Amino acid sequence: MAQGKRVEEKSRLSTFFTKRTIILILILAAGAILRLYSLNTVPPGFHRDEALFGYDAYSLLKTGHDQHGRFLPLSFEGFGISEYPMAFYLKVPFIALMGLNVFSVRFSVVFISIITIFLIYKLAKRFFQDEATALLCTFVAAFSSWHFFMSRPGYSIGMYGLMFLLLGTYLIFGKTRRQTVIGGICLGLTCFSYAAYFFFLPLFLPLVFGLFWKELKTDKNKRWGIATAFLVMLLAFAVFWLPNLKRAPQAAFWADDARGILFQWSDKPVGEI
Repeated sequence: MAQGKRVEEKSRLSTFFTKRTIILILILAAGAILRLYSLNTVPPGFHRDEALFGYDAYSLLKTGHDQHGRFLPLSFEGFGISEYPMAFYLKVPFIALMGLNVFSVRFSVVFISIITIFLIYKLAKRFFQDEATALLCTFVAAFSSWHFFMSRPGYSIGMYGLMFLLLGTYLIFGKTRRQTVIGGICLGLTCFSYAAYFFFLPLFLPLVFGLFWKELKTDKNKRWGIATAFLVMLLAFAVFWLPNLKRAPQAAFWADDARGILFQWSDKPVGEI
């Protein structure tokens, strides 16, 4: 009787696992289809930043240098302002496989966006310890209008930062030092992906440290992860401090009293309004 019950329970667990996997795959597939449909033509045109990221990634692939002749740079330059490296380097494999074209430049972001949806599932499952909640979070991410909009254009560098944020947060709560250190590196790489993380990460890391202090106090590996994140973040501040100071007033709201222009978006180096 006892053996029969164990077999029955194991069978139920196997059935539930299969259903869970199928639901997760369906959500990811639906998210991928939405983001891949008419990718070459929607959004219309080809934004100048998409061309910039694609061409520099192509140049790195072929020569190891960017379009200005710099070897494997950490800070890129496009249209007179500094750009962050992850949007360039993470496009290289897709251009290597698919060639330099609209689809490869945009698909590189779509691929990353699907990874972020899966990471939301993993992160929600780890923190909530509930399968239904994790799947609900995954569903919301897959059909989120913000996530959808930021998944399709090839210039959506914020999606790279989101991927590193989710992956890093998941890994710093891992069981081994290797996992936590890799997690810390990923968190630090958010600052090599998108400007907003120079404001977000210095607040996020102390918040994590405070909320999970009891867990961190007893787990040296997790403290290693947080420390690694701080070090990589400080490296990003060292690399981009001057470029960020230069970039901030050049691509922001500005005022010109002489011409009566107030609060218009401007990339001043190329004179566009």
